[in-house]
Amino acid sequence: MFAEKGKDVGGNIPGETVTGPMSTVSRVFSAVRVTERIYIGNFKANHPDVYKRLGIEGVISLNGDEIADGGPERRMVANLVDGSGNDARLCNLIVRKLEEFAALGHTLVFCHAGRSRSVVIVAAYLMRQFGLEPWEALDYIKSIKECAVCSDMERLLLHLDCSSEKKTGDNLLDAAGPGKDLSELNHPKAF
Repeated sequence: MFAEKGKDVGGNIPGETVTGPMSTVSRVFSAVRVTERIYIGNFKANHPDVYKRLGIEGVISLNGDEIADGGPERRMVANLVDGSGNDARLCNLIVRKLEEFAALGHTLVFCHAGRSRSVVIVAAYLMRQFGLEPWEALDYIKSIKECAVCSDMERLLLHLDCSSEKKTGDNLLDAAGPGKDLSELNHPKAF
């Protein structure tokens, strides 16, 4: 069963309970569907149960974390920093890998919190696939999930090769689907 647009997909993973001094806390994972084929998640979404539950066939880790055992064969691990210092060439490579994975099935992109690095990479993907402007892509994602993209990451988005190339067969979700004016989501922001 797939997640509804913008709804966190969460659940307890059996056997992974952490006991603290005051209480017992179960590990909960989180992934949010942003297109028909793309999910953004935090580090807790890097788990075989998440992959199985969401039908994930490709995973991209942006914080250097290895992909969990039992994950899909299509995988990429990159180490982006949350802020300045990222190489635009590496980011372009990641976006192209995301396109490749999305053309073949559901893909999870995750970083530590799932609110900045993964958002920028998916925004660049949206710009290429749907011809969106940077602010439109970010506003689309923000209409679905909480984001915390710093100005350095927003500036990085402007330096990526985001020329429109629709080729994955992916589609936006109802929040700003085909035929809806994306400018209704928010006004353009200066980066």
